[in-house]
Amino acid sequence: MALNSINKTILVVDDDMATRFFLSEVFTMAGYKVESAVDGLAGLELLRRNKYDLILTDVNMPRLSGIDFYIAAVKEISSLKEHFIFMTANITMPVWSAISKLNRECLLKPFKITELLSRVDTFMHETFVTSKKEEGSRGERRFTFDAACEILEKDLIGAKPLIAVISDVSGSGLKIKYPAEPLPPGLQISIYAGVNSMNILRGAEVAWSKTTGDNYAVSGLSLSSPVPVFSMIRSHGVKETLRLAG
Repeated sequence: MALNSINKTILVVDDDMATRFFLSEVFTMAGYKVESAVDGLAGLELLRRNKYDLILTDVNMPRLSGIDFYIAAVKEISSLKEHFIFMTANITMPVWSAISKLNRECLLKPFKITELLSRVDTFMHETFVTSKKEEGSRGERRFTFDAACEILEKDLIGAKPLIAVISDVSGSGLKIKYPAEPLPPGLQISIYAGVNSMNILRGAEVAWSKTTGDNYAVSGLSLSSPVPVFSMIRSHGVKETLRLAG
């Protein structure tokens, strides 16, 4: 279930009806709002009337190609420059060169759903990261969470994992609570969490720890690579926290 505070809208531009339908279904089920256009000219008309967080456009289309669509869109609305991702089933050297010069990403068809959603989630997360960061905190939007996880210190093969609970999540960090002595800052660990049908496994470093006074400790973890936070929170039905520090 998508929450109003995290609703994001995707514009899919592709002349192939099956691709438009497939992507619309996938993104809608993931909680995104989705609109579509049959080519670049139709896409431009929608961009003039509506605001989109991501424009996913095919490269080879009649009337106006994906690259020409991007150039025309950015010329009219410069803020869209970082909001495009290209897609194609036929990547040629001229196409690759053109996309590289635009400093944009290109996804290859056919898509694997998990990889596609992970990439889109990461893109949405990157647009949420704020420039202001505080020492020992995450300068990102954070969401309250309640999911069990397992913590294992790296290089300790065969050791019993520490059972903890994730209390909030952002793209690049987690806060956990556990019934043990506080983990030392700088400790390298691995964290595993099963969230409905998603299995999340990441390396992490303990950023800070403190006791809570009830025989528990809490720690902030800095993840080695981003997690698909929007898919996680949609599938788990959680709420956005109002604070950024801590």
